[in-house]
Amino acid sequence: MIKFLKSIGITTLTLLSLIFFITILNYFNIIKNNLLTILLLITPLISLLIGGIIMGRGADKKGYLEGIKVGVSMVIIIILFNILALHTSINIKSIIFYIILIIIAMLGGMIGINIKKKEV
Repeated sequence: MIKFLKSIGITTLTLLSLIFFITILNYFNIIKNNLLTILLLITPLISLLIGGIIMGRGADKKGYLEGIKVGVSMVIIIILFNILALHTSINIKSIIFYIILIIIAMLGGMIGINIKKKEV
């Protein structure tokens, strides 16, 4: 459970720090709107990949399941935040994006368990 919470915490901190950095760049007009949109789509992918890798490194086997755990947990948190704080609805585009997030976290778990096997 500690490894799971550590992975979720690192994923959340990575996500928030990347969004903070992008916000600063946008505030000072360093990046344009097209690049901003792309960066805001890539940011959760990077953070969930990192979270999946961390969770996979802590697993003994089946890294893809560990990645799915992280992915599903973070997607649930993101959905709840979007519904409760931003009052947005769920549409087909967001469902596809959430599925991609879960797949990326699963990929991170598989990468993490393979990194662990190479270290041993």
